[in-house]
Amino acid sequence: MKNVLFTGIRSAIFTPLNPDNTVKLDAVKPLVDFTLDRGVKGFYVAGSTGEGPALNAAERMKIAEAVIDACKSRKTIYGTTPDVIVHVAAPDVFDAFKLAKHAKECGADAISSLAPNFYASHGPEEMLEYYKRLADCTDLPILIYATGLLMRTAGSIQNFMEKALEIDHIIGLKYTDPNYHPLNRIKKVNGGDINVINGPDETLLAGLAMGADGGIGSTYNLVPEKFVKIYDLYNEGKMEEARRVQTEVNDIIDALAGFKGGYGNAAKNTMRFFGIDLGNRAYPAMQYTADELAELKRVMRDAGLDI
Repeated sequence: MKNVLFTGIRSAIFTPLNPDNTVKLDAVKPLVDFTLDRGVKGFYVAGSTGEGPALNAAERMKIAEAVIDACKSRKTIYGTTPDVIVHVAAPDVFDAFKLAKHAKECGADAISSLAPNFYASHGPEEMLEYYKRLADCTDLPILIYATGLLMRTAGSIQNFMEKALEIDHIIGLKYTDPNYHPLNRIKKVNGGDINVINGPDETLLAGLAMGADGGIGSTYNLVPEKFVKIYDLYNEGKMEEARRVQTEVNDIIDALAGFKGGYGNAAKNTMRFFGIDLGNRAYPAMQYTADELAELKRVMRDAGLDI
């Protein structure tokens, strides 16, 4: 199938940040190495997890370049070169077009984009027009990033994706929504020749069961090996074992979501316990005190994280 280019497990990589929202470049390679050593096949850069929409275009270009550079000297555990998908959507759509061109120039393997924009609802024809113009900026494969905004305004997501696949370079979508009936319907588009990637970490197994080709997620930074295990067990038909590992992952996710500052900041700071200091979420996210970090470590150990 010509459109199903990305299968398996990829990390929606954190963006290491300094307090002024500039990229903490010296932390990029350690994070890339950590996740590659544990089985991911590549990276999704500057999406929601990577805080792309919170950063200016120049910093987003830096993180894309840094991840791509860190991957050049590496192989995955499968002996392949890691691939890099760069998310380019921005509050200013013209920044998105610049980021799409830059992704091609710096060696990305694909780009992805949320629907425009975060503060207004556009109809399906307007969104398709945006993706057409985005496709004019590059010859890289494009994955639409489908969240609740697109799902609410696209009408029939199956019909929307049928039209989207007529646009040059669009190959499918990253599906981040808790309703899996539409995902199953999308996988019928184009005779099944559509790349569908599961987004929600807590329901990777559900996404695979409904037809997803793989997963991209946030908690994949912390425990990539568990998500690789879910994917492998599912493909081996070992559903009960896969469900057990998914439950282990969900215990960790629930603990992160319930911690002070919320999932994103807790997850990013948890990487400190693996020896990788990524800084905090983008300003004005809270900074944890030493006591709060100690409490976070205790909570994560109680949730089953091996730190």
